[in-house]
Amino acid sequence: YLASQVPRMTSAALDAGMSEEAWAERLGEVAADPDRAFADLRELLFDAASALVACPDLDDAAAILEGFATHRFHGLLHHYELSNWILFARAYAAPPDEHDDALTMDRAMRAAPELVPWLEAHWIAVR
Repeated sequence: YLASQVPRMTSAALDAGMSEEAWAERLGEVAADPDRAFADLRELLFDAASALVACPDLDDAAAILEGFATHRFHGLLHHYELSNWILFARAYAAPPDEHDDALTMDRAMRAAPELVPWLEAHWIAVR
């Protein structure tokens, strides 16, 4: 995974304007606390996709993406091809309400002190 994905992520981060030094620092942060990095990236992807799915036009989408510019993983947004997620959600998903399973799970994951052990206990072990 690392051999195939880190170079792709590096390209995405550099294409998004991140310097090589900043990217190397970011990778060091990920290596130092992979659980926090995973949680932060998951939250970014969830928040961006949730905001974009309801977006009416390109200008609003650009403004939404700009709103994530200060997130430490903003340079990776395009690596995850959110447009595919958005198209799928628009085609098949109903608008969420406060009791939506995805929103309920998102709240629980954000509240977990460590995400990977929480996922293992609440998602993998019960399957």
